Amino acid sequence: MYEDEDGDGNGAGDAVQRCEDWPGYSTLGNDCDDTNAALSPGSMRCTGVGLPAIEICGTDGAWFEASCGANQNCIAQPNGTGLCR
Repeated sequence: MYEDEDGDGNGAGDAVQRCEDWPGYSTLGNDCDDTNAALSPGSMRCTGVGLPAIEICGTDGAWFEASCGANQNCIAQPNGTGLCR
């Protein structure tokens, strides 16, 4: 089990022994940012520094670089995610 600090169902850090359905823990250890429930696998955030303009949270819990489509920019959202427009 992995501690899930932001309650999004995805944990992070080192695995610990816990019974399944232990409150505050997840069987998934793939959270890119365990302090923000909006940033979990599949989410996108703006990097704000040139190209590539975005990072996407992978299913392994690591960020990978990407970019918005042609003639699009990443617009940071209040919850920490990004949106290409």
